[in-house]
Amino acid sequence: MMRFICQKSISSFDLNVNFKTIFLCIAYIYPFKVRVEREQLQNERNRLILQKDILETLCRELQKQNKIIQEESLSRARIEDEKRREVSDHFQTSITSIQNQLCEYQSKNVELRKENQELADKLGEFIKQHEKREEHVDKLGKRIQLSESEAVAWQGKWEVSQRSLLELAEQYKKEMSESLNAKKQVEKLSELCRALKDQLNELRKPQQCQKESQNLEAKQNEQELMSTASSTSCCCHHHPNSNLIHQNNNDNTNLNSSTTNQSGSHSNNTHKTDGNVELYTATMTTIGKSSSIYNESNCSSNSLIPCTDSMNEVKLDCSIIEDATSSGNSKIPISE
Repeated sequence: MMRFICQKSISSFDLNVNFKTIFLCIAYIYPFKVRVEREQLQNERNRLILQKDILETLCRELQKQNKIIQEESLSRARIEDEKRREVSDHFQTSITSIQNQLCEYQSKNVELRKENQELADKLGEFIKQHEKREEHVDKLGKRIQLSESEAVAWQGKWEVSQRSLLELAEQYKKEMSESLNAKKQVEKLSELCRALKDQLNELRKPQQCQKESQNLEAKQNEQELMSTASSTSCCCHHHPNSNLIHQNNNDNTNLNSSTTNQSGSHSNNTHKTDGNVELYTATMTTIGKSSSIYNESNCSSNSLIPCTDSMNEVKLDCSIIEDATSSGNSKIPISE
């Protein structure tokens, strides 16, 4: 119970506080609101009075404008009546003039009919002439078609001729380019031939010296062979390496035959190109002969090792000469 009483007392206290706040608000705020509303109403009253005065002035002005408009409308009506009268008078005058013009037009129409009849006759004659002209134009069209067909045929022939001319021009260009290339090759080959001639001339000088020395050595060797023929025959029969000597002699003979064959083949090719190459082949044959004589002389003196060394040197010299001649022969036929 005490709790309930306490709660009720607290709630009543809260309500009392709320009522006090509300009373204070009403006591202080309500008069202020009343004053504000009063001022607003007075302002609206004054505004309405002003609007009333404005409307009265506007009504007066409208009345004045209505009077002015009525006067203007009356004046315009009078002016329009006068215009109508003038228009009616003008209409009557125009009707009379139109009637007069119709009479004139009728007379003119009669004349125009006559002229139209004459023009119709002329038009018939013109149509006949036009038909004749059309026939003539058809004939000319057929002739033109024939000429066009002929022109097309001639154009085809012309195109064929142009193509052939273009082909000939291309062939001419190709031949000119080939001829230029051939000239360049000829120049190059001529330079190579000159270089080969110079090389041959350089090779001839030591070869001539070698020929003279080899001739002297050959003569000396022949004399020695004649003196030592008997002694060498005995030594060869009893020497243990006699088979090697025979093999070296056979190799020398094979080399001589190969050099002679190569010199013959190279001489055939060089006779076609230049006479100087014949001297080159002659030098090769002399080198082969001198090498064979030199090998025989060395073998006859019972020195096998120098004989084999000299044979190898001769083989190398022959191989180098063969390579040079083969390269020269491979290029020479192109110049021909």
